[in-house]
Amino acid sequence: MLKHLMVGRDGWTLKQPLVDNKLRSSDKEKMCLEDIESNLKKLKYSKVDEFAKDVRIVFSYALQYPSRSEVHKTARKIKDT
Repeated sequence: MLKHLMVGRDGWTLKQPLVDNKLRSSDKEKMCLEDIESNLKKLKYSKVDEFAKDVRIVFSYALQYPSRSEVHKTARKIKDT
């Protein structure tokens, strides 16, 4: 699933860390697909729920961007499929 998101046509948007100083979010709430991939390789997830939580964080943060932004549109498109 993660590889599909990362290499998919729209995956580039969420693959690397999103940076927007206007958004209110703690560092704990910032996550990108590369972070999740790294956590998988390091075996940091002991439960599927932990992995799913991080994926939700990626989309939650991306959806905080303005609705007209490419980041928001891509996150909405992927989440709705």
